[in-house]
This record gives sequence, structure tokens and C-alpha cells, in this order.
Amino acid sequence: MGNFMNVSIVTCAWNRAIQLKNGVASILEQEHLPNEIIVVDDGSQDNGMTKEVCRLLAKMASDKGVDFKAIHLTDHPGARVSCYPRNVGLKHASHEIVLFTEPEMLHVGNTIQQMKEKIEADPDRLYVATQIWTMGYLVWESLTPEELADPDKIINHKYAQITDANNPVNTKAPNSDWGISGSNNCFAGCLFGTLKEHFMACRGFDESFFGYGWDDWDMIKRIELYLRIKKDNVRVHAPSSELCNDIVVVHQWHTKDYGFDVHQAATDNGKIASKRLDSGEYRANIGKKWGTLGRTKLNLGCGMKKKKGFVGIDIRPFEGVDHVLDVGKDKLPFEDNSIRYILADHLLEHLYPEQLFYCIEECWRVLKPTGVLHVRVPKAGTQAWFLDPDHKIHFTKDTFGFFLPPATGKDPRGYLKGFWHLNFIKQSNPEAIEVKMYPNKVGIKKYEYKSIDKVV
Repeated sequence: MGNFMNVSIVTCAWNRAIQLKNGVASILEQEHLPNEIIVVDDGSQDNGMTKEVCRLLAKMASDKGVDFKAIHLTDHPGARVSCYPRNVGLKHASHEIVLFTEPEMLHVGNTIQQMKEKIEADPDRLYVATQIWTMGYLVWESLTPEELADPDKIINHKYAQITDANNPVNTKAPNSDWGISGSNNCFAGCLFGTLKEHFMACRGFDESFFGYGWDDWDMIKRIELYLRIKKDNVRVHAPSSELCNDIVVVHQWHTKDYGFDVHQAATDNGKIASKRLDSGEYRANIGKKWGTLGRTKLNLGCGMKKKKGFVGIDIRPFEGVDHVLDVGKDKLPFEDNSIRYILADHLLEHLYPEQLFYCIEECWRVLKPTGVLHVRVPKAGTQAWFLDPDHKIHFTKDTFGFFLPPATGKDPRGYLKGFWHLNFIKQSNPEAIEVKMYPNKVGIKKYEYKSIDKVV
């Protein structure tokens, strides 16, 4: 891997719309910008304020040339601002470096470039911002737009003071509601990051945790353990993390109406984390097929009817669409051999032939060797095909034979590099054809897929 890497930022919010706007805006004001910002809204109940803020931030990011993804979860029954939405954000991150930051964090200076340069210099380390400032409610309400847009002014406020983390008494402020207090060596999950592959090796945040407490600490400590093991295997002995007092963030005031006992949740989560680390295990979600990260299923052309549990992809930004892109020309934002199931339900007939070949090739690329491409299309010559003037390609059952390996091993017309095996093909109703096929990848034998049609 080269020294130059791209950066995805992930932040998760619940009912913190104003703080989210200020925090992401402080990132977008930096001289060196990230390549992508992902906001995971964990079902905010604020009359649409968070969604409106995300629309505003998307426009701000677009104007700066930064990709922006807003994922609004509606099917998460658990406690808010927890491990599940963080893993959703990690799953959708498109780039080598992933930085996690809390939505209420104001970023001082060029925090993103600082983190990026450190990771590029030594990718096998984890970096944690440890100069953390906090503030009271009254001083937060008094901050001007100019101060919020330039957090350096906040840490130079008349009531701002660096204090001892063990004795955070601010002597400049009249009381705690007016205090802006900073501490060095403050180990917290306000901003931390490393390569995405390291997060994935540890299987993300532990989804057995309830609510808030120890989740960031556990993730950081497991990555430290993983990197120590990795370095020992190659006889390299160096610290696996760096606490960075030179990277400064300011924690905006916010309410803490979580609806559960935070201290009890932290105690319970801490017991799980400590037991696992004491055993030398760095992976979470064992026995759960990686939790959220191990159940990646794509719904191509999902429109307004995305299947539950799927990642939705469509050319239009409907509610629930996770990635807005053109499957006929855009690269799917997933690594090779990373997806186990793709559904293309009445999509392919809307593509031109060259777009179809591109889409099929991308599906082949991202599917695991044991993955499935599940297709439904209208049968050529039926009323279902003629009714929609946007239909472009005629499909019969024989059409899919085009994607099977030719005797020569190469597509004589040069359209396809990867070929497929059919699991089954049938006429699901008088006017539709249904197909399941799996990628014919090197080293995979056909007999391994006898029950592949059960993967739905």
C-alpha cells in the first residue's frame, strides 16, 4: 500500500441535530478535507431536524467536493448511539483510512490531515486524539456563529482553561455551566482512527454491548491487541497506538437523555470487554457471522422498496437508499470478494447492453466466491415487458447462458472477464424469469454450491 491514502469519517447521532451541524461544519472548514463523511442517524426523534441538518451538510460537502452519505436507521430496536450504527458506518466507508468522531465534536485546526499523516507514516498503529475540551450549557448557548465556525477561538475564550484530567477544576469560569475546560492525555473515543482493514480484522464494535459505555474503549483496546499480535508475528516491536495531545477537539454541551442507566450499561459492557481482552481475543461478534459487518447484502435498484437488512443502491436518492449511483457505469463501493448476496429485482431490463455488462462485471467483482446474484426480469414478449417504455433488453431463459464459461475460457466478444454458474433458472410466473447464479472464481468447484439457493 502506498503512502497516499483516502479518508472516510464516520459519526453517529441521535437527537443532536445542532451539535451535529456544528461538528461536521468544523471539519468542512479545514484546509485539508476528508474524501468522505458518513453520518449514521440512529432513528432520531426530533421532528425531522437531523434529516434536515443532513440535507444541509450534504450541500456543504458537495460544494467542497466531499462525498457525503446520510444513513437514517429506522429498524434498530436497541439503545441509541451504540455499536450497531457505528458498524453500519464502518460497512459503508469507502476508503483505506476510517476515522470515528462523535457528532458533537468541534475540530480545532486541521485534525483530519493530522490523523491522515500519522496513519500514512505508520499504518499499523491506532491514533487517538487526547486533548479534549468540554463545556457547560450556558457558555455553549452563548457561543457566536463565528466562534463555532473557528473552534480555536473557543479554546482561547476568556473562560477556557487547561486543567488536570484528574482534577478538572476551572478557576477562570464563574461556575461549571460557564466553564470551557481542556485536558491532555484524555483517553476517550472523541476522535480516533486507523486503517479500515484493522477495524474489520477485529470485526467492528461489539454488538452485544447495550447502549453507551466502554464501546469506544473496547474497540481501541482490541485494535491495540490485534496490532501487537500482528507486529510480534513479524518480529517488529513498537507501540500499537499513539495518544495525540497535538490533535485537539472540543466537546459541545448536549443533553444526555438516553432513556437507560448509562452507568449500569457501562459496567455491564466493561465486564464483557475485560473478560475478552484478558483471554487474548481481539475479535467481537464471534458466532454472529460478524454481526452487521458479516451480513452484507445488496439491493440493486431498490427504489422506494429496499428490502429489510439490505444495503440499498439506486440512481435516485429515495428514502432508505444508502448509495446513490448508476450501476451501469459507477463502481460499487465495496471491496473485492466482500459481498455474499446481491438482489437485482426488475433492474437489468432498464439497462442498455453495455451498462448490463458493466453491472454484471461489478457484481462478479464484489461477490464472495460463495456469493449469490439473484435476478428477476420480465420475460421477453410478455405484457409485463411491453408495458414499461423504459425497458431496453429482452430476456429469455436462454439469455443467461451468455454469462456461462465458454469452451475457450474467454468471452470471444470481450464483454466479460468473469463468468458464472447457474444455480437455478425458472419462470417464476408467466411473465417473469428468476435466476440465481454464483461467480465462477478460480479455485472454487461447482459441487460446493449444491444448497446455494437457500441463501436468501
